[in-house]
Amino acid sequence: MSGSGGSPLDHHDALTRLTLQAVGGDSARYYLTKAEFYGVKNDIPAAHAYYDSARVVLAAKTAAPPNKASEQQPVETQLAPAYAGLGRKADAIPMGREGAQLVPVSRDALAGPAVLLDLVEIYVRTAEYDGALDQLALPFSDSEPGKGGSVAAENSRPVVFAIQEPIENS
Repeated sequence: MSGSGGSPLDHHDALTRLTLQAVGGDSARYYLTKAEFYGVKNDIPAAHAYYDSARVVLAAKTAAPPNKASEQQPVETQLAPAYAGLGRKADAIPMGREGAQLVPVSRDALAGPAVLLDLVEIYVRTAEYDGALDQLALPFSDSEPGKGGSVAAENSRPVVFAIQEPIENS
């Protein structure tokens, strides 16, 4: 097929052929990617199987400290979405909060926002919409990620947009 689009079938074929090597040998990432793919396709048994495989791999990683600097991303940031995908709300939310506290935006400007969005997704997947909205409002509050605090009016920082009239030549 020519062009940059591609048909949905092309994407399906590409994702079904996704290999462990394509994700840098990270089996947890591989399983989570496949789980998301099958979830979107509404193949719940396949998605559940991949989420469970990711959970097994990641649970084993929580028992061992990282041995390389490249493995410093907390395991919780991947384990929480696996729990959410399995419908384990009681495990997913605390784990997601812990991950957000371990990688705050104030300490890691690249990974922090991604972890925060993962927490938002966990809240949405577990039907905790107020929790998701609270996390989305964090950039405008004095609360910390994962704390679950609401954004009270007195704590919020207003966003001010300066609107200027164009200067006319006279």
